[in-house]
Amino acid sequence: MSISIDGKEYLRNFEVKYGDPFPVPRKSMELINPDYGTCLVYVISTGVPKWTNKMTVHVPMKYYITQIIEPNKKYWNQQKRNKLQLIKGGSDD
Repeated sequence: MSISIDGKEYLRNFEVKYGDPFPVPRKSMELINPDYGTCLVYVISTGVPKWTNKMTVHVPMKYYITQIIEPNKKYWNQQKRNKLQLIKGGSDD
């Protein structure tokens, strides 16, 4: 069992192009999350695949994010805003 970095379970329609592997339940894989960037995820379950007009397949899947491999700018900006710093004040002497 893998541990989620943010404690959330995500649901996404994963697009599989011709020749690409399908997501496999209870396995890890890399994908690009719009909020974090390139992530390592643990696939919990997959749903029924559906064909699209672009000759690709959308596979509904539930997953946890276990590691951020390459963060995007949106994630870095969020981290900078949340960063707390200790400011040294004057002495009480």
